[in-house]
Amino acid sequence: MEVEPKNQIAGSRAGGIAEAALVGLIVLVVLILFSPANTPVLPRDEGVFVYIGQGILEGKVPYRDLWDHKGPLIYYINALGLWVGQHSLWGIWLVEALMLAASLVLLYRLLRTTLGRGAALFGLLLWLAGFAIVMGGNVVEEYAVPLSVLAVVLALQRTRRAGIWLGILAGLVFMLRPNEVAGAIVALLFVLGDHLQADGRKAVIRSMLEFGGGFLLVGGGFAAYFASNHALSDLLSSVFLFNLYYVSTGGNPILSLLSGAAYLAVPALFAVAGVLAGLFAGRSPLGPDQKRLLHMGAALFIVVVPLSLLSGRVYRHYYIPWLLPLSILGSFCCVWFRTARAGSRLSRAPWVLSWFILILTVVVGVRIRIVPLLAHGAPPAEAQAVESLRTLAPAKSAIFIWGDETSYAVMAGRKLAGRYIYTSPLLVPSYGETVAAQVLADVSASRPLIIDTSGSDPAAVSLAGDAPYPYLVPLYTFVHQNYRVIGRVSGKDWTVWAPK
Repeated sequence: MEVEPKNQIAGSRAGGIAEAALVGLIVLVVLILFSPANTPVLPRDEGVFVYIGQGILEGKVPYRDLWDHKGPLIYYINALGLWVGQHSLWGIWLVEALMLAASLVLLYRLLRTTLGRGAALFGLLLWLAGFAIVMGGNVVEEYAVPLSVLAVVLALQRTRRAGIWLGILAGLVFMLRPNEVAGAIVALLFVLGDHLQADGRKAVIRSMLEFGGGFLLVGGGFAAYFASNHALSDLLSSVFLFNLYYVSTGGNPILSLLSGAAYLAVPALFAVAGVLAGLFAGRSPLGPDQKRLLHMGAALFIVVVPLSLLSGRVYRHYYIPWLLPLSILGSFCCVWFRTARAGSRLSRAPWVLSWFILILTVVVGVRIRIVPLLAHGAPPAEAQAVESLRTLAPAKSAIFIWGDETSYAVMAGRKLAGRYIYTSPLLVPSYGETVAAQVLADVSASRPLIIDTSGSDPAAVSLAGDAPYPYLVPLYTFVHQNYRVIGRVSGKDWTVWAPK
């Protein structure tokens, strides 16, 4: 029996420790980027999610009591985080941190098993390089990452009963945001292809039925819950009807595509190089598992990109789904490195240059996005606005924000009057006509302090002028007749209206 030399064992252990340390460092940087310490000012969407999460803990039901147009799962994830953190944002961070850390480790193991250690580290750094640019923190696209990675792993490992598990994952993703289902759909197609080759059409039909059963298990559970709380019609109206109008109004898919390519230029260039490397690997052709991974990455990208462009709007977090296929495809650059002739300066040059460009991109991106953490606190204007809201509105009183600045109410610890916790749905004409009367009823019933954020909020239209649409005339008339301007919010060009 041959005994492995002690120095070889020690070298292997040292390599394993170094590898784990590098992966851990990458994961740690990702978690720091979206931590509350690095997000002193809550962005708009995240503020809405936190506010509705708080409402859930108080017994309220999304859509019925608090309006938004995202899938329901994001609000319950926020509620879970607030419960875990005792109403602290760090609890939400902990939930997302565990989910993202697990997904990155799974992605690394997948790439390492298929392509090797160097390619796996390269792919993980590509993911981080892109994430540092398009990250949001507590956004639906980030919570969809672990579900998409799990779907890819299930398909590539040919897991038994993959159909039902993929259906469950698709259902969960759909309840976050319907157009995030690319990972589950592509994974299902690969599973169906395997069954068709190995077991025939009956196996394909069985897997499709399993997928449908898993999807209905999740979707049916959510539907039953909201129906039992008399909120199913509200959910359907908010998530589907409003988003249909939202997609059809405004937005430029071409501009959105070009913006995504600009934001993720470095990962995209490496992905193109990786595809070419995979196709022309020289004397060392790809193995079956490597080809399957390459095809999976390409299929994911082909499906993910159009789905991310549906609204045509340029929000950075919309491009987070691109990171998984780009990191998979980009990791194939290391296939080219391994097939190049060892010891040749010519072969080492692109290897060294690629790692240098990638690491430099990561360092610059992380340094740019970590500025709030280094600045120690919220910018002065935002801090003044939050303190001004606390001063203007007593602790137990409700305010009505005319605009989309729900997050400032969260940071100030103030409640919002009525069901519509921000007012952009009023400015989508086909939808706004159906909700204007409800908003007027909420305002007239509670007579809250109104904060008109139109001075700095492009989504709002000033209450001081004429109504932008005929269906808003009653609301504007009510405000002009029953309210008066009493001042402005410090740090922001926001007008404060109080009942006469």
